[in-house]
Amino acid sequence: MSRKRNTNGREADRAANRRRPWPPASWLLERMISRDIRESAMGDFEEMYSSLAQREGRVRAGLWYGRQIVKSFPSFLLDNAVGGLGMLRNHLKIALRNMKRHMGYSIVNISGLSVGMACFILIALWIHGETHYDAFHENAGRIFMLISHKADDPADPGVPSIPYLLPQILKTDYPEIEETVRVRDKAYPSAVRWESKSFYENRFMYADASFFTVFGYRFLQGDPATALADPISVVLTRTAADKYFGAGNPMGKILRWNETENLRVTGVIEDVPVRSHLKFDFMASLDLVGRERLSTWVRDAAAYVLLRAGCSSDEVERKISGVVGEHRPED
Repeated sequence: MSRKRNTNGREADRAANRRRPWPPASWLLERMISRDIRESAMGDFEEMYSSLAQREGRVRAGLWYGRQIVKSFPSFLLDNAVGGLGMLRNHLKIALRNMKRHMGYSIVNISGLSVGMACFILIALWIHGETHYDAFHENAGRIFMLISHKADDPADPGVPSIPYLLPQILKTDYPEIEETVRVRDKAYPSAVRWESKSFYENRFMYADASFFTVFGYRFLQGDPATALADPISVVLTRTAADKYFGAGNPMGKILRWNETENLRVTGVIEDVPVRSHLKFDFMASLDLVGRERLSTWVRDAAAYVLLRAGCSSDEVERKISGVVGEHRPED
């Protein structure tokens, strides 16, 4: 008799469980119902679930219960938002009362917090800007500027002024160096004229033909590999092209430079990004400096090297550290 009663009890428990919703679903629905009506509402939901399970089965009852959870979600979000706003409003009232009660103390604290946050933001922006300079170049991790140091002064910080002959020597003697490029800035504004338009341009620079293969400026017109191959070629930024030619096609047009040379437009690039240490609107061939000068040890140009992939910059720097003394002992 006792075994029969135990069996019947277990069967009754199983039947009761079949008439109850899945526990995780009940827990979720309970959290979505307002505390004021939570107990009575949960009782009603369980009764309706049990009735529906007996009539149409647990699957349909489960689907119905899930729909009730979904329907309760918007009101749950609204209640929490309203409650949160109410708490925020109360906190603001308390804060304002305390500020009025301790005005001097509050001014000192708020001023200190404001100054601290402003300094943090400015420092963060400065660090971000400094660490992202020239990062837009495709080969940014392999491009290095050459710096000249005095051999007899270990504390010398160096200057970015390199003899014209040095880059070609480095490219020839050191296989780790894939390409070199010399760049020179104009020391004074250049007079540029096209037909009736004439301007003095401050952002006028010269470079070797390899400039646009080393640096990754985006070309709108022209070929980066050959844009500066001609000694009388010049590449313009979009802004410079619009300034002189408007909506017309600048390619092949002739610009008069300093009333001494005719320069042919061989390319147009997108404006130079703000975070670039080379800022120019006109990039002309370095041959304008004079081919005789380019074959001397005169130091009035910057130079860059593009290392081959996988080469160590520290190792290359160690190898080339004495190259000027080897070829030019008097320097």
